Amino acid sequence: MKEKCTLSIITLFLLLLSLLSNNHIVLAHFVIPEGDPIANNNSIVLINNVRFTILTSALIRVEKIIPKDSFEDRQTMVVFNRHLPVPQFSSKKVENGIQIATQDLILTYLNKNKEEEFTPANLFIQMKTQNLNNVSTWRYGDSTSGNLFGSFRTYDTLHGLQDLNCTRHKPWVTTSEPEHCAFGFISQNGFAIFDDSRSPLLYDNWVHPNLNGKCDALSTDPCFGADFNPGGYRYANETACISAGCCWHGRESSDFIDLAWWSDGVENVLTTSKFPLPSNYKIVHSVFNGPPVGQLHKNNNTGKYLFPFKLWRKSSSANSSYVRHYTTASIAGEKDAIKTNFKFVGILGYISSLKAESNDGASQQVKLFYCKETNDHFSSIDNCQACYEKNYTFIRNQGYLFPESNLCTMRNGNEDFYFFGHGDNYKRALYDFSLISGKIPIPRRHMLGMSWSRWANPGEEWNGNQTLQHDAALSLSNAGFPLDTFIFDMNWHIKPQWTGYTWDNKMYPNPEELLSFLHNDRGLYIGANLHDAQGVMTMEKEYETMAKFVKQSDGQNITFHISEQAYADGLHQTVLEPLAEIGFDFWWTDWQQGLQGYPGIGTTDITGLNPTAWLNHYRTMNYTQPGSQRRPQIHSRWGGLGGHRYTSQFGGDVVQAWDSLLAMIYTTVISTNVLTAHWAQEVMQNTGEHELFTRVAQFGAWGPVFTIWGNRFKPCNIWSDEDFPQPYREAVRVHLLQRSMLIPHRYTLAAIAHNEALGLLRPMYYDYPRNTNAYAGEYNSLPQYMLGDNILVAPPYTMLEDSRNPTTSSAKAYSVWLPTDVEWIKLFNTSVDVPTTNVSGWGHVSPQLYQVPTFVKAGSMIPILPDHLAIMSGSASRPFSNLEWWIFLKQSKINSNNNNAPATAWCYEDDGLSLDYIRNNSFVNMTITKQHDHKEQKYILSQIGTYSNAPQQRILSLRLIGKNSSLISSIRLNKIEIEKRPSCDVPVYDTTITDDKIENYTNRKPFFCDALDGTRPYVYVWLGSDLVSVDRVVIVKEIV
Repeated sequence: MKEKCTLSIITLFLLLLSLLSNNHIVLAHFVIPEGDPIANNNSIVLINNVRFTILTSALIRVEKIIPKDSFEDRQTMVVFNRHLPVPQFSSKKVENGIQIATQDLILTYLNKNKEEEFTPANLFIQMKTQNLNNVSTWRYGDSTSGNLFGSFRTYDTLHGLQDLNCTRHKPWVTTSEPEHCAFGFISQNGFAIFDDSRSPLLYDNWVHPNLNGKCDALSTDPCFGADFNPGGYRYANETACISAGCCWHGRESSDFIDLAWWSDGVENVLTTSKFPLPSNYKIVHSVFNGPPVGQLHKNNNTGKYLFPFKLWRKSSSANSSYVRHYTTASIAGEKDAIKTNFKFVGILGYISSLKAESNDGASQQVKLFYCKETNDHFSSIDNCQACYEKNYTFIRNQGYLFPESNLCTMRNGNEDFYFFGHGDNYKRALYDFSLISGKIPIPRRHMLGMSWSRWANPGEEWNGNQTLQHDAALSLSNAGFPLDTFIFDMNWHIKPQWTGYTWDNKMYPNPEELLSFLHNDRGLYIGANLHDAQGVMTMEKEYETMAKFVKQSDGQNITFHISEQAYADGLHQTVLEPLAEIGFDFWWTDWQQGLQGYPGIGTTDITGLNPTAWLNHYRTMNYTQPGSQRRPQIHSRWGGLGGHRYTSQFGGDVVQAWDSLLAMIYTTVISTNVLTAHWAQEVMQNTGEHELFTRVAQFGAWGPVFTIWGNRFKPCNIWSDEDFPQPYREAVRVHLLQRSMLIPHRYTLAAIAHNEALGLLRPMYYDYPRNTNAYAGEYNSLPQYMLGDNILVAPPYTMLEDSRNPTTSSAKAYSVWLPTDVEWIKLFNTSVDVPTTNVSGWGHVSPQLYQVPTFVKAGSMIPILPDHLAIMSGSASRPFSNLEWWIFLKQSKINSNNNNAPATAWCYEDDGLSLDYIRNNSFVNMTITKQHDHKEQKYILSQIGTYSNAPQQRILSLRLIGKNSSLISSIRLNKIEIEKRPSCDVPVYDTTITDDKIENYTNRKPFFCDALDGTRPYVYVWLGSDLVSVDRVVIVKEIV
């Protein structure tokens, strides 16, 4: 039996390590999550070296181990908990094997030979569940065809739609990272596979390499990708490789020569380490963040299949600094070099014209690309996705290199995968994954409001300083933007490199004063951008404390090494905690995409551990230490499967373009297929295209998490007439206001995500899995989504017909699908009208600049903040002491049989900041139940639960959308008839409104009246203020 670390052991360990050292308190790291990784023995079926664990009726863990190895019962970086209630199942012996049957699946395993590998013939599962493609049986090795996709670690440089198929996809940023892409847990074929064979393990209160399996000739997958050898140089060594849990396949350096990238900042040159280059060229880690290349043969000693790989150079007589290089591996290439005035420099080595297969792995093809704009040639072994994005075109194939990455490979032999056979019950598949991998956390409530940040190159005035940041917070509020979170991008700190942890006192002479203003005067929460990968440098304020902590006395920079316990603890305790004490509320962990960080240690001592994932895990778990009152809030790129546990993610630096906007809509929605519920896509302008920025910002306003990442290009000062004039500014502001008004609904959806593993944004096929219309777009999805169960959003992604007239022009028409089983009503008056649809539900919309098509199911009851409160700075984090229920009454006879059925909606509330909602069940559920009896409608409003500092009184009101009081004979509140007023005095946002006006408004006695939302009528029912312990029963009696 392998090690098991229980919470009781952890608690004891923490107490033992809580001691005084070096005159400061050292808190033990706390990284082992809750959950029991050892499955109930009654759920296990064992046959020789194969173990099946029946986790649910549709989820089975399948393991196969090599002889003398042990089955894995420890936590991994993805799976924390396997101890689930045992589902009903049966097992019986069949000829040469065993058969296991659950309510949903029948698994058959035929084991003639104890050491036989899994094959399609000996391992297969019949699925009783239905699926769209009517697939009845899965066989081992079946393709991922039909998978509804998941997510990428980052969408940096994304420009338009990209391939989400992980089996053929090579990431355009981190090509060397094998864990970059993940499939979803749902499929049109009814099954999905999650392979956990190589995940790092969690035990002994830290993360460790997965040493299961063996090293042999079949071990060919690179342990760390090409980034294990930055620049192509082989300083990865046998000791480091093996200690990381990998297999070493080093080749004799006397036979091969390493290739590396060198650059002068403009041109990228592929050459060898000892070949002469101008002194201004330096070796670079990678080019376009792509992989370094591999190895050339030193000599032509294997015959006719090797060709010289030659380096050429030319310079301009008019510009002595102008130098260009060119590599060739063919006669045709040499002719081109001579024709374009390149001069031969020398032979770098010899490249093969044939693809080679060996125990060291397959060689990879080198392709040559050219950019006319920069007159730069670029050789790549990964089809150079980044080259295409930078206007490079393919020239010719050059031959095959041995990839340097295959010196160190992953272990093989053991298998450990999870079979999801849920058919088209997609929601249940996601929930089952949450049972073994952890729940989606509820973010701090302010993160669901509006966030703002600015960035520019160091030295640019726009970059921000104390005065500019102070004024930005005021200007946003004065312009009517409901700001909740203020984030300092990387230039808040001194800037020797990207990494920094010390305030730049030239830009921010008194940061404590600024943070106090943002916190106390504006009611905001504050985040700080961290690029951790370059370690803690000597000029940092806390350098000496950190150096003492990690026992480094050489006076040098402390190298980033996040998988090393002392470094991780020291960074957290000596560097970050002092920053948190003066006012930073959370960290925005930026970049960290490579497997090793910089300059080459990072996490490469643990195979499969990405610094993004480990930083997020470590920082989240340290927030959850016993005694901590802070709810974890980490904002970062996605860290791979299991990343849903770390609060909120962002897509990275997406190229701002119309096709990128469409891609952002798709990918944000699809990310929920791996439980990534709180995703922020890039809302940034870099061209001054106001219309495009407006539409991107509108999509962001209707997305899970909204942050404007401002840069120096207009319209980053979105409050400014000069930067962002009307009508564009109002077209963005109104949707951010509506976002803020929907905070009670959004926060309720966050609670649902926590409890049911359903994201805030949901693909249409979650509710309509058997309707082919739900799969009719790219990625078998649609560029629209459900916001919870009841609201449908179809963000605009087409240009205006006449961009010169933004006030009157409409967008080019695009399709929207409105399922025909329900009646749809527009949500806000800024939506388009519900379009005419065909019998299948397809229609077209052409929204004007201020419009976003948003529709709600008739009969829905949505909790809303009144707009005059929603617009206030910091409104998202305030208690819901004044709440409206918008009731969208049915107008048609669609599903008229259910018109009289009781309906209930609820609104979730907690303190928005602590973990009490988990630890103490401290939260409030407010409910509204509608009962209909002939011409009388009854609404019962109540609440259960409480939390620290919860409102003891609450103002409540109703909006009966589409109703007119002329059809109402009376309204009673708790049996007392309330006043009907001839007109409504419903407060709206007004920058001049005073506290006494608000007080007079809130102290009014209950009444009802007619009002208009644009041109749409509604009856406003003011219920006034009362104790939360008092149920409110409202009876609306209609005129017969």
